[in-house]
Amino acid sequence: LSKVDDEDVAEFRQTILDNAIFDAESLIGIEFGIKGANQDGTLTLDFSTFYQKRDDVQYKNSIVNGQSFVDFYENSTDGKNYGIEASLHYMLSESLNTFANIGYLKTEISNITRQDGSNIDGRDQAHAPTYHINAGVNWQLSDSVNWLIEFDAKDDFYYSFSHDNKSDSIFLVHTSLDYQAAKWQVSLYARNLFDVEYANRGFYFPNDPRDEYLPHVWEQFGEPRRVGVNFKYQY
Repeated sequence: LSKVDDEDVAEFRQTILDNAIFDAESLIGIEFGIKGANQDGTLTLDFSTFYQKRDDVQYKNSIVNGQSFVDFYENSTDGKNYGIEASLHYMLSESLNTFANIGYLKTEISNITRQDGSNIDGRDQAHAPTYHINAGVNWQLSDSVNWLIEFDAKDDFYYSFSHDNKSDSIFLVHTSLDYQAAKWQVSLYARNLFDVEYANRGFYFPNDPRDEYLPHVWEQFGEPRRVGVNFKYQY
């Protein structure tokens, strides 16, 4: 509403006023899960499945006119989310154990009309990758030294409801070497070990005079490789 009288978006003044208020969203969900372990405790499993029905889904939309834009919230008719989540831990030996956390998600959104007049009906929701995996290995090298190797994998996803551009799928590797004494701990770590360049947000608008302000995707990237040392002392 702070831009309702801006000359750059004067032709959209009524649209802005029409979206000054949005309705409450409601959600009804059902979930079923199982937790368990084998007799000697070397294997543990946590599994759940869920279904969510959303009505009057609140989502962020945008009006873009040249280099001027107005963000606002409005409602679609409905949406749904369903999927599974599983967490698995397995001890290969007294000094070596593995873990895996897996998520599978399907989403749908209905009746979103964008500025260009196109309609989204049945498309995946924004920022809703189909799968996400975090897995790794913990190796207890000695009573005081532990080595962790893990990876994160995530499917591509839509950046927004206002356009159809998507991220790339990603695969990241992390590691840390920990030394534990009586009251203190030192950790040498590396995140995104192979310095993978990946985007986690994306916007679509014109901003470059060199191409006469044609619309492009502008991406915000995740953190590059980070190497560091943590020191903890308990007293």
